[in-house]
Amino acid sequence: MNNLPSIYWQYNEDSVIRYNMISKAIRGKTPEEMTPGKWEALFSQQPINKPVDEKVETSNLWHVVDIDDEYIEYHVSPGNPGNIPMESYRFKYQ
Repeated sequence: MNNLPSIYWQYNEDSVIRYNMISKAIRGKTPEEMTPGKWEALFSQQPINKPVDEKVETSNLWHVVDIDDEYIEYHVSPGNPGNIPMESYRFKYQ
């Protein structure tokens, strides 16, 4: 993170705080323990989820991918400013 350009920090001053929150929440957890609902709850917290408006551009997409021996489950949302729920898709690959 030390090598990110200054324009990044202009819009993301709280990146270290957000990173630490996410890191703490998932530390020691297995992928199975981090369900799409748990990711959604984590990313609904401030300052991970912060308001945006027409002056603050955002292109956030949330992606959660679960892969087992037969299926890929893909959960996506256009971003959680606005608390837009995830849509889920299931793909059989074997």
